[in-house]
Amino acid sequence: MESTQDENNPELRAQKLLDLERAKSRFFANISHEFRTPLTLILGPVDQLLACHSDADTRDQLELIKRNGNRLLLLIDQLLELSKLENEAVDLVAYPTHMGKFCQHIVDVFMPLAEAKKVTLTYEEIGEQRSALIDRNMIEKVLFNLLSNAFKFTPSGKSIELILSEHTDHFGIVVRDHGIGVPKEDLSHLFDRFYQGKDGQRVRGTGIGLALTKEYVELHHGEISVESTVGKGTSFHIKMPYEQPDWDLTKNDPEYKIARVEFDEESYSDRIPNPELDLEEPQAKPILLLVEDDDELRRFTRSMLEKDYTLVEAINGEEGIELANSYLPDLIITDVMMPKKSGTELCSEVKSNRLTAHIPIIMLTAKSAEEDKITGLEVGADDYLLKPFNATEVQLKVRNTLRLRDTIIANFTSGGKPSSEDVFVQEFFDAIQSRYEEPELGVNDLADAMGVSRSQLHRKIAGVTGLSAARWLRQIRLAKAKEFLLDPDLNVSEVCYSVGFNNPSYFAKCFKEEFGILPVDFQSSL
Repeated sequence: MESTQDENNPELRAQKLLDLERAKSRFFANISHEFRTPLTLILGPVDQLLACHSDADTRDQLELIKRNGNRLLLLIDQLLELSKLENEAVDLVAYPTHMGKFCQHIVDVFMPLAEAKKVTLTYEEIGEQRSALIDRNMIEKVLFNLLSNAFKFTPSGKSIELILSEHTDHFGIVVRDHGIGVPKEDLSHLFDRFYQGKDGQRVRGTGIGLALTKEYVELHHGEISVESTVGKGTSFHIKMPYEQPDWDLTKNDPEYKIARVEFDEESYSDRIPNPELDLEEPQAKPILLLVEDDDELRRFTRSMLEKDYTLVEAINGEEGIELANSYLPDLIITDVMMPKKSGTELCSEVKSNRLTAHIPIIMLTAKSAEEDKITGLEVGADDYLLKPFNATEVQLKVRNTLRLRDTIIANFTSGGKPSSEDVFVQEFFDAIQSRYEEPELGVNDLADAMGVSRSQLHRKIAGVTGLSAARWLRQIRLAKAKEFLLDPDLNVSEVCYSVGFNNPSYFAKCFKEEFGILPVDFQSSL
């Protein structure tokens, strides 16, 4: 009865939600404090090891540990900051600050990143700029967070703008990108704590950064809002008063310095330089397509596999689909949550395309719920790897998946009707069956008939049958020849020309290579 009364009382419901939010913040604050000690004990020895190691591979691994350790520390600090805000324990240190110079410094810091990612970054001032009373550390974090997000979701060739405008009693800041945009259903939740959007969309991560941004702006008696259109971009609008009458200036005014942005140029390249391969030639190592938008996780996975496989890489699902069509890899490893197109969408498109349907797919995911696995399996995923994973697990999954594919190839019926249920292979077989008697019929003609390039045809047929397109064409012709030789009224030369060979000697040579006997001896033995 009491529970029903609570549900019907808006004030009690609101208080319960507030208590739950505070309990959540306390929990994260407590666990964050616990994380700081082991992280310090990890990062300290890493710095010592970096100081005494010159080996490039070792230093790369140590730098990877250090970067991700620092990333964890940043997340922990953000959680602790949220907890302090919840308990009104944050000290604001306010200084009169010339906003034009302040914003220009921040834009200058991001310029190397803009050049690395090939994004146009512009700064514009509207009106005569003057000083405002702000906590520089907080507003720096606000602008860093908004600009970092803009770079994360803006592809090369597009632009990002920071606009500072002066008004009578307040100043405005706009951070606008021309990136992928935010889905309408997620827009109203952008500043919610711990909110995460749908797989593959822009709203991802911990749900901490933008929540902190809003808190910092509101502590300055300001407002922040967002506008976005999917496919066109996103704009964050900040409105903040110049004066904060309830703040005391109790400290001297130091010269402010903006922190440097650390970035790895490879991390921000919009497309990864993939190897140029002659796809019509047998490859020394199987080709693996790795689709992962997290640069360091992609590099870490690559390091586990590059010794035994040729790696092709993509940073989002859309690019992954393009590369799957171009390279026709032997196997695809894809993350589930990615921008532009998710791993689930990639899997669905690859498996529904007759050209790529045969390619096995392993999905990487941090989700362990059964429904998430079922969703992936329903669209054709062959296996799953749950994060975190180790090198041995990745190598075994890849090896076993490729071994299963090789077993299917070994069972392929080469000469007669294909045993594979692959639609493309059946169409290719039918195309040969209808024209095998034409001497001029070659791989280029068959590729045109199938609507693909010569290299795509070769990779597809080899991926399903283990044979090149030219070799399978020859095998089908020879199988037909063997069938015709059963007719005693036909001689070897007639059979030769009827199956598209125009040289009886070459026909006899190929027949013996395939069946171990000359065609004339085969016919005479009947």
